[in-house]
Amino acid sequence: MIYIKKGQEPKSLTEYKKKIGASYAGLETECKDDIRKSLLHEQGNLCAYCMQRISENAMKIEHWIPEEKLTDYERLNYNNMLGCCYGHEKDTKSSELTCDSNRKSEKLTIDPRDATLISLIKYNTLTGEIYSDNEEINKDLNKTLNLNSKTYFLKENRKAVYDEFIRIMCKRKKSGTWSNGDLRKIYQHYLSRDDKGNLKEYCGIVLWYLENRIR
Repeated sequence: MIYIKKGQEPKSLTEYKKKIGASYAGLETECKDDIRKSLLHEQGNLCAYCMQRISENAMKIEHWIPEEKLTDYERLNYNNMLGCCYGHEKDTKSSELTCDSNRKSEKLTIDPRDATLISLIKYNTLTGEIYSDNEEINKDLNKTLNLNSKTYFLKENRKAVYDEFIRIMCKRKKSGTWSNGDLRKIYQHYLSRDDKGNLKEYCGIVLWYLENRIR
């Protein structure tokens, strides 16, 4: 999980909210498509929670404050929206869920829109586990969002990204010594997007590692 900087809401949503009786339930298809596109752009086409790849045709619009606790008009608040994967809802081989599909309407402490809270997340680079020393956030990561799911190899996916990063580092600098400038360049590389606007899947573990080594 990484920090998500929210931008301006789509113009079509701004215009829709001006209508009498505007509600989330009544959102027009075109407006909802614009919301999805905007969320994908903000998040580099990654799920806000598990960081796997999502797309306009394979994602959900998540409300950080659960929809059940908001009025239908309050659900139109774009700043409260995040793009998420399906959380394996469509998997017929397992009943286990992840991300907001597992969360349902349970309260969260961790918030991808809050850089201070995101800074409390840690990773075990030997296993790929995501965790926090903060008890409430750790509960969010492990229980509420199920981000260490064994069924869906989320730890293994993160570890594979980290291991590949280390392999490339060692290959480029065989001496094993990296300057602060080198680390900053690599950090920016992992924050950069490709020509389709994609961030690298599961890049959170690498960014965390680098943030803790850049002086």
